[in-house]
Amino acid sequence: WVRIGNFINSEIIGRPADVPWAIVFDRLDAIPRHPTQIYEATLGFMLIGFAVWLNRHHARRLRPGAMFFTLLGLYFVARFIVEFWKEYQTLDPSESPLTMGQWLSLPIFTACGLVLLLSKRHGARTPPDPDQRWWEREGFASGVQPADPPATF
Repeated sequence: WVRIGNFINSEIIGRPADVPWAIVFDRLDAIPRHPTQIYEATLGFMLIGFAVWLNRHHARRLRPGAMFFTLLGLYFVARFIVEFWKEYQTLDPSESPLTMGQWLSLPIFTACGLVLLLSKRHGARTPPDPDQRWWEREGFASGVQPADPPATF
């Protein structure tokens, strides 16, 4: 929804374009530009659809946190791609082949990919049974109850 607001307010504009769907932002200039806000909003809605699908079909097979890191990584991949059509914000195009948004997206989706790869090594597991007592989950004898529950952070 934020990108729709950016579109209405003529913020975060695209580069000049000669495509049929180019938009003229009257608040800025009379130059037709890529509607990058709409591109990002569309990708965001597609990502929500993918999240719903992933949750319905694969939630039991995913490790805790896998959904979060998958969606976060995909969001920044989409953002990296859309940045090719956005106006440069702070970096001089003659000094850098990438925009500031692309440079900021690189470490985030790289970190998400690494987290997913490292967690995949340990295999998928099902979430613990909420009706099972914690000491039974941790492998203590069924008749012996430890004095204190484990610390949670």
